[in-house]
Amino acid sequence: MRQIIEKNEKREKIFPERAVIVNGHCNEFHKKIMLIELFEQLREYFKDILIFYATHLPIRDKEIYDYVDYIVYNKNNPIFNKDVFTRFSRDIYWWNTWAYKGDKNLRIMKNMLYHGYAHHMLLNDATAIANNQRIEYLHYVNYDVRLDIVHTLEEHYSLMKIGDFDLVTYQYFEDGMGTEFFSAKTSAAVDCICPVISLEDYEKFNAKSLETTYRMMFDGKKVKNLGYFRPDEYNVGRLRFDFRDKFDTVIPLNANIDGVIIIPYEYEGKTRINLSNNNEESVGVLVVQYDCDNEKITDDFCPLGPHQWFEVLPTEKTRYIKVFFDEKEKTYFNLDDKKNFGTYKIFQ
Repeated sequence: MRQIIEKNEKREKIFPERAVIVNGHCNEFHKKIMLIELFEQLREYFKDILIFYATHLPIRDKEIYDYVDYIVYNKNNPIFNKDVFTRFSRDIYWWNTWAYKGDKNLRIMKNMLYHGYAHHMLLNDATAIANNQRIEYLHYVNYDVRLDIVHTLEEHYSLMKIGDFDLVTYQYFEDGMGTEFFSAKTSAAVDCICPVISLEDYEKFNAKSLETTYRMMFDGKKVKNLGYFRPDEYNVGRLRFDFRDKFDTVIPLNANIDGVIIIPYEYEGKTRINLSNNNEESVGVLVVQYDCDNEKITDDFCPLGPHQWFEVLPTEKTRYIKVFFDEKEKTYFNLDDKKNFGTYKIFQ
């Protein structure tokens, strides 16, 4: 039996046997909107299910409490190449591009920020609490998935309860499982997710992505792989970020944004910003420079063709950089923060 909710002469109500674990890092208004929309969809579709919300951020919005049964808050949010620097993180997580300086070819590199371990620890914490409450079946859902995934949870539930599958998931590229949206028996999740706590536990899988790490974690379990969620998409239902068009505060620079590599670096005593388009379509790139008071200094525009690159030379007064793709604001970072910089190697 599980925890009691209500009991009287006419009825007894206890915790249901399954729960949804929603993982989120909703530090901006548009993210909160996506989260609330997902909660509303879950509450409308399911009349008897527990909802866990797992996050690294304190919950200041009382509205969220109206939808959830448990909040799992882990203040620790260790990001690879921001908070955690290991040989593994340096060797596995990086982006690179090229520039040509006379007879010299420069390979410009920057380690990428990656949240796989931090994401895993949220799922680890929530799984442990669900297991303690004797929940038998778990659905793991990222806050930013498209809402049409909700109705598929019944199929997942049936495959676990009737089909006796330990894990129901989708394909992610060739060697991974979708971690944005999957389901597992609690017993299997406890066996596979909960033992991986330390950084050494996580890195022993030697996998570049969380998706590959989780596929390896569940090796040996009875798995139902439903293929790609959409025939033409490798990600599961993701993402609904199209309406984000403004950054109010500076953020750490992640070098790959929508297939365009952005790497500030220093060469011959000057700071440069290299932008390289890895897409098969052209992108209109606008780089705007601001001083320490956020006053605009200048801007540079380039219609960047497929696999083309160009460089911007910041002024001596430049402190902040905003980058737009086809008039949509994509990043806003501090040029004085050396964590945003990459390095280079010269090839003759």
